[in-house]
Amino acid sequence: MAVTIDEGLVTDLGTKLVNGQQEVQGVLETLNGTAVADIHVALAGTDTAAAFDEVVTQLVKELTDALPAFEALSSFVNRYVADFKTSDAANASALRG
Repeated sequence: MAVTIDEGLVTDLGTKLVNGQQEVQGVLETLNGTAVADIHVALAGTDTAAAFDEVVTQLVKELTDALPAFEALSSFVNRYVADFKTSDAANASALRG
């Protein structure tokens, strides 16, 4: 069975992971921005205020916790093709003696 890799798909995945990380960072900036602060002020003194704060705080935590995974997986994927080619070349060279 031949081992093949679609370099275009792997590269596309790496790019999408980098873009996803940037999008998550953008969402975090938005959650820490003026619009959320304005909503917080508008909700002051309501029962909804605490729930809103809890949800925003939890979302910020979860997104912040996810950022390293984007970077780690992106780094792996971006190295995958190069490592695959290097390993394949080394295996072929070893077999040839």
